[in-house]
Amino acid sequence: MSAPSIKRNLFLGTGLATGVLITLGSVLVFLSIEGLLRNAIEDKLINHANLIAVEIEFEEGKLIHDWKGAEELTTPHDGDFYFQMWDLSTGHTERSRSLGEDSLPRPPTPKKPQYSRLTLPNGEPAQGLTMTLLPHVDEDELEWAAEHNFVHHPEAQPHLLFICYDTRALDRSLYRIRRTLIVGGLATLLLLGIVIHLVIRRSLRPLQSLSTNLSSRSEGMIDQPIAIPTSLPIELRPQTIAFNTLLQRIFEARQRDRDFALHASHELRTPLAGVQATLENALADERSASDYKNRIHQALDLVIPLRDSVSRVLYLARIQSGETQLHFERESLLTVLHQTWLHHADNAKRNARHVVLPPAQADPKVTTDLPLLRILLSNLLDNAIRHSPPEGTITITLLPNGLRFTNDAPGISQADIDRAFEPFVQLGTSDRDPTSGIGLPLCREIAKILRISLRADISDDETVSFTLEFLPSQGPRDSAAP
Repeated sequence: MSAPSIKRNLFLGTGLATGVLITLGSVLVFLSIEGLLRNAIEDKLINHANLIAVEIEFEEGKLIHDWKGAEELTTPHDGDFYFQMWDLSTGHTERSRSLGEDSLPRPPTPKKPQYSRLTLPNGEPAQGLTMTLLPHVDEDELEWAAEHNFVHHPEAQPHLLFICYDTRALDRSLYRIRRTLIVGGLATLLLLGIVIHLVIRRSLRPLQSLSTNLSSRSEGMIDQPIAIPTSLPIELRPQTIAFNTLLQRIFEARQRDRDFALHASHELRTPLAGVQATLENALADERSASDYKNRIHQALDLVIPLRDSVSRVLYLARIQSGETQLHFERESLLTVLHQTWLHHADNAKRNARHVVLPPAQADPKVTTDLPLLRILLSNLLDNAIRHSPPEGTITITLLPNGLRFTNDAPGISQADIDRAFEPFVQLGTSDRDPTSGIGLPLCREIAKILRISLRADISDDETVSFTLEFLPSQGPRDSAAP
């Protein structure tokens, strides 16, 4: 099966539509001309019938046919007219001299003049008029009847007249007209086909030029949009703009991947270099067992954040690639929060952070993916612990449809908050944040998947808050709900 073709479809569609219009127009023109010509013949028939009618009259009480003596006045010499009449009271018939010995078929008696088409006795086509006539009584006859006390009864002697006109000339004219319309229509269709082909070819030329432009683009030109010339048809501009938008998105995605790989390698290289330096320093000289143990602990202190960074990077990459499978469960939001808090309690105590958890006065429930929600809450807790000062306070507030994490954060500006969810962006000073800047971007990706609104705010008293709110279709529900 051949591929669809815009050019072929346009050509066939416009050609078919044009052919149908030309055919309908030719038929209408032909029927109009034929109607006019046949109406002219009908006028001739009725005029001749009226002339014959006045020639059937009474003279001194007797019915005579005056048209016989003057037939050459009422019937043309070219022999195109033929007529015959029947006396309906006696059955006697009279015919025109143009019929010779032939007779016309007697038609039914009509109530009013009636036109018809027929074939003459000589085999030629004709158009006929049938009408009923009554003998004519003129003024001289009326004076004679008054003098002789005679009463005429024309209704007692009705006549049936059947007059025909030979339409051979008409048929020849209609044939020439029909042939002219057919030849003219075909010639017009051929000419229009050529014009349509040229117009379609010219109209599709920008599309071919655009296709050639796309084919000639190299891989290194992905960041360069397609130039839109002023000659480009408006029908192709939306597609070109959409393609440029797609190119821009692909470029931004590749740029993010490059930046991600660059930052990840840089952030992971730093703790690895620290581990290497610590171990090389430990092996450089003979040391005591306690010194070796201390240096091993130093190396572990560098490895643990490294392991967390690698886990977060891998999890972020897995989420962005769409490999994470969701499994929704219904659970108490406070229960999930307290379970997550247990893994951070020792760290908060060790770093002298005071954490205020919300009271369990209400037990809102959510239907969500619990592992992802725990990672989200864990990262927010870890972020609050790392960025709050010693003896700082971390307050977790229960909202009608979510939670708010608030902590003291001196040294963090509004510019830091604006970029908080960008990968590898560290808030505040790096001496208090040895992490790789993956936690908050991971929170953002998880929030998108779980349909949770997550935002960061900073207040004038140097406190930072992260607010997560479940959207209505995925928000916490009252504990009374099943």
